[in-house]
Order: sequence, then C-alpha cells, then structure tokens
Amino acid sequence: MQGEIKALDAATKIRQIAHGKIGDWMEAMTMEYPVKPDSEFQKLHVGDRIDATVVVADLNYYVTDVKVSPASPRP
Repeated sequence: MQGEIKALDAATKIRQIAHGKIGDWMEAMTMEYPVKPDSEFQKLHVGDRIDATVVVADLNYYVTDVKVSPASPRP
C-alpha cells in the first residue's frame, strides 16, 4: 500500500491511513489499520507518506514492513 498517515492511536496501535487502491482487495479510501509489530508503529507520525505491506487473513488484516518516504521539499 501507499498512503499518508492521518491519525495515530498509541493505546490501540491503530493508525488511520488515506491510501490508494490495494491490488484487487480494496479501492482507494481512508481507513483504520492495526500496525504490527510495535516497532513499526513507533516510527510513524501524522503526515508521513508511507509504503507498507498489508497482510490479509480471512476477515483479519494488519499493516507491517512500513517504509516512510522522505519528506518533499516545500516551496
């Protein structure tokens, strides 16, 4: 997935991500995702642009292998 972090909840380790289409699984939208493991969650900040892997098992899903994109220069 590619997207932008919109909100973080440290208590539940859930983040809200605005993302593009994810293969044949989901259309582009803003949605909450659990993040595993905790070390992946700890490196995120609201506004970060990310590339990540979504793991789907039946009705359960989570995000892992998160890579934060370098910030774009501001004009």
